[in-house]
Amino acid sequence: MNEEELIERIENLKEHLSKEASEHTHLREIAEDKVLKAYHTGHIEARRITVDRILDIVLEHYRNELEEKEEEVKNGTRRER
Repeated sequence: MNEEELIERIENLKEHLSKEASEHTHLREIAEDKVLKAYHTGHIEARRITVDRILDIVLEHYRNELEEKEEEVKNGTRRER
């Protein structure tokens, strides 16, 4: 193999490695984006669940209060506040 062929092969290898590095970088960026999206989606879902639970607790509290007031009215024992 002569010097010109070696130089050509080295340049081809350099080009090939450059393309591989570019593709690797691109795939890493895609993977990072997917991980971040999954993290944010999970975080938002956790917040939604927390808010839903708080609303359930508040709703149950006011339902109990309403039932107590209805029972007081029914029994005639309701006092004005």
